[in-house]
Amino acid sequence: DAIIDAIRDRSAPEGLLGNDANVVRYAKELLIDHEVSDDTFGAVHGLLGDKSTVDLTLLILYYSSLALALQAIKVDLPEGVASTL
Repeated sequence: DAIIDAIRDRSAPEGLLGNDANVVRYAKELLIDHEVSDDTFGAVHGLLGDKSTVDLTLLILYYSSLALALQAIKVDLPEGVASTL
């Protein structure tokens, strides 16, 4: 429930440290600020290297674009399924 609440509120789940916090910060900066700070990029790149940093970036953008597409064409949840967000 705490993770769902954090996603809905566009915040990081509480208690994230180190690498996990850096990856979440990277995603938030990319999606909200539309750019990633040098410090955040350096932390994630140092952890993942070139290929996996590109992979992470594309994965974040893929799910973001998928969510926007579903919203644009007004895809609803199946009947009887309640949103947790």
